[in-house]
Amino acid sequence: MPSRPPLYPHQEVAVAFLQEKRYVLLGDDMGLGKSRSLIEALETMPGLDGCVLVMRKPLIQTTWCNEYDGQFVQWSNGAEVLVYEPGARGIKTLKKFAEQPPKRFRWLVINYEAFRKKDVQQYLIKAMKSQSLAMACDESTAIKNRSAKQTKGVMEVGFHCRRRICMSGTPIDRNPLDLWSQCNFLGDKLIGPYGNYYAYRNSIMSRFKVQNNDLKIVTFDKVEMEKIARRMESFCLRRLKEEVIEDLPDKIFQTREVPMTTEQERVYKEMATQLYTEFEGQEFEAVVMLTKLLRLSQITSGFCESTSLGASPKLEELMEILNESSGKVVVFCKFHGEIDMIRERLQKENIGFVEFHGKNVTTRGDSAYKFTSDDNIRVCLAQVETGGIGLNLQAAHTMVFFNNDWRYGVRDQAEDRIHRIGQPNHCTIIDLMAVTAKGGKTINHYVKKVIETKEQLSTFILDNFREITIGTK
Repeated sequence: MPSRPPLYPHQEVAVAFLQEKRYVLLGDDMGLGKSRSLIEALETMPGLDGCVLVMRKPLIQTTWCNEYDGQFVQWSNGAEVLVYEPGARGIKTLKKFAEQPPKRFRWLVINYEAFRKKDVQQYLIKAMKSQSLAMACDESTAIKNRSAKQTKGVMEVGFHCRRRICMSGTPIDRNPLDLWSQCNFLGDKLIGPYGNYYAYRNSIMSRFKVQNNDLKIVTFDKVEMEKIARRMESFCLRRLKEEVIEDLPDKIFQTREVPMTTEQERVYKEMATQLYTEFEGQEFEAVVMLTKLLRLSQITSGFCESTSLGASPKLEELMEILNESSGKVVVFCKFHGEIDMIRERLQKENIGFVEFHGKNVTTRGDSAYKFTSDDNIRVCLAQVETGGIGLNLQAAHTMVFFNNDWRYGVRDQAEDRIHRIGQPNHCTIIDLMAVTAKGGKTINHYVKKVIETKEQLSTFILDNFREITIGTK
């Protein structure tokens, strides 16, 4: 077996931290190699039989294992890797994991959704009771919803585990409430002396209103949050890239404003006015308004639901970027309609590409390898929720956001698919922003503002409702 490449100094610190603590939130910035640190720490830990590694989605599970068996095989010290798959084959894998003693360190890679099933939980608990195991939750914000069935399943199994780890470059995805379930998985009252979730919520919020089980206006108590931060120092390791890597290349941000066509602008303004008329003066839930606003985002790209609005200036600008750029380019979209129109154009121009979206999750690992290794593949065309997590795309150093997601955690994750350890080039990140004929803002600008300010989405929509809808010039 080839020798393993040396650890970076910051990874050595992470390994020591993981080995010293029974309960760890590894919150290092994305691209710092948390997976490498985890593998090194656990496989070299005396007396540990293996680890249940929980991945966010089956597609990430597949990618991680492909990289583990191929490019990352040097990271391991010859460990066995078992992969859970839904159905009879998955139950057979769980049975082996629970009932056959390991001959060497053993990984079980499984996705969060599997924890909804009682038989899965039972086999894992059986393994926990008979072996010395760790349980690591990758992208642990997947369990932030305390009432979700999969979160409850993860909690139930984790209770029987001797060593528990959460890993996330953005442990707070939307607001500090995200921490409750993650910290609760690690250990009871690690985050503080709160009897339950509601006691925690009421302690950290200085002003809020609950309507139809939806938190409306929220401000957080800075003093209480500082107390929580101090408590978390005992089990949380969090470093930013700029703090530990001196030679990581810069991110260069560009915004390209693209005027809409006459037809786009007409449909956009009609839709915006309709939304204002429908909701002005009414109490509404932010999630309902968000669904309506998504249609405005679609219009800026040249379609509405399944109806084309003719030419797409954003698409033309993207093709211009491809002509200007050297090397490979990652293009992130919000909607399948955007992927469809870009795919058609790339095929017409005979430009090689791979795709990552919800309709091709089973081939994601193969596509990632192809994008990295095949010189004829220039473009990675991805839906941000699918291609923005758990992939190494540093073969590219240019990234284009055709349309953004509202969540800043998703955006940060996406950027760091190319801006990570091993990237030798400056990374150019381009936002395509539709504007009116007079240069007026569109929904694209407000989405970007939410990302940049990290403001809570529901508060932003309520506070800026008028400007978002009829404020367009």
